[in-house]
Amino acid sequence: MEGAFPIGTFSLLQVWNVGNFAYLLGLMHYLDKTAASALAAFRPLLTTTRKGRPPSSQDQSKFAELSYRLTTLRVGRRWSSPSPAPSLPRY
Repeated sequence: MEGAFPIGTFSLLQVWNVGNFAYLLGLMHYLDKTAASALAAFRPLLTTTRKGRPPSSQDQSKFAELSYRLTTLRVGRRWSSPSPAPSLPRY
């Protein structure tokens, strides 16, 4: 057995893998957008300034850093997983 499929045949496992990859990619996108909108909704509670004063540049940079950290995967932790579910990100 050489491992090649004859022309015109396909495996349901291959279809499942493509669908699973597309689903997980869409799920990651949805969760990133949800986290960003939730963080934006709570932004007034996260600032340390008083009412009526605009946020300082330090507050804006802290908020930008927090938003980036919540909506972006770190490079070392993306898809490297020796676990039985290699298509899921490991944290």
